[in-house]
Amino acid sequence: FITALISGAMRTQPGRSSIAKLSLLTVASILAHVPSVLPFALNPSGHFPRLSCSIRCTTKTGEVSMILDRLKSLKQVDFVLASNSPRRKEILSNILGLNVRVIPSTFEENLDKSKYSPQGYVIENARQKSLEVWKRLCSFGDRPGMVVGGDTVVVYAGEILEKPSDNAHAFRMLRMLSGNEHKVYTGVTLIYCENEELKEHCFVEETSVSFADLTDADINAYIDSGEPMDKAGAYGIQSLGGCFVKGIRGCYYNVMGFPLHSFCRELSNLASSGFKLQEES
Repeated sequence: FITALISGAMRTQPGRSSIAKLSLLTVASILAHVPSVLPFALNPSGHFPRLSCSIRCTTKTGEVSMILDRLKSLKQVDFVLASNSPRRKEILSNILGLNVRVIPSTFEENLDKSKYSPQGYVIENARQKSLEVWKRLCSFGDRPGMVVGGDTVVVYAGEILEKPSDNAHAFRMLRMLSGNEHKVYTGVTLIYCENEELKEHCFVEETSVSFADLTDADINAYIDSGEPMDKAGAYGIQSLGGCFVKGIRGCYYNVMGFPLHSFCRELSNLASSGFKLQEES
C-alpha cells in the first residue's frame, strides 16, 4: 500500500504514555555500567563536583504535575540537546517551546550490545552523549543549565536495531518488522549542577508497535523515498513510515525519538524536589 500512498502519509494518532517497568536484574545491569569516577570540569572552587546519579525505572502513582505550570520559568533555562536529531529538537523547541542549543555529542556510540539489556544500552548511550557535551562545554567555561541526551532503538526478537547502514540493511530490518510487534526504547539522561554537585538523572521509556504485513514493493518504495536511513529500525512513525503502523501501546513521541510525557514528568518531579536550574545569562 505504500506505493499507492507515497504522495500522502497517514499518521498514527498519539497513544497514552507509559514508562518502562524494569526488573531488578535490568536495574543491576544498568548500575553496573555507571562508573564511580568521571572526569568532569572543575567547579569555581577548584574541585571536581560530586556526582549524584539516579535512574528512574517505574511509574510513580498518584497525581503528578506535567510541568506546564512551570513552562514560563523553564523557558529561561539554558538547555543543551546533546544530539543532532531533528525530531528531538522539534519536540523540545516547537512543542514545549524551550530554549534549546543543539550541540551534537562526539561520543562514537560503539558500545558492545552483547553486554547490555536494551534498556541499559540506550541509557548508557544517552549518558555518554550527555557527559561528553557537558565536559566539553565546561572546559570552555560554558556551564549550561541542563544537558539532555537521548538514544532510541527498536528491538525485535532480542535484536537491537539502530539506523540502517545501507538499503539492503534497511530492507532486512523492515522485513523482520513486517506483520510483527516490536519494542521501541528511548533512554534519556539529564545532567545539571545543583549546589556545586553534579547530578545525573536517567530514565527509559518503552513503547510497543505493531506493523502490518508488508510486500517487497511496499518496502522498496519506502526505501526509495530515502526516509529510513537516519531512523532506528529503518522507519519514522511521524511520516511515511506511519503507513506501516497498525497500532501502538505507550508513548507516540517515544517512537519519534523522545518521550515527551516522561520528560515533562521527570522535570516536574525534579522541580518538586526543590532543584533550581541555571538560567541563561
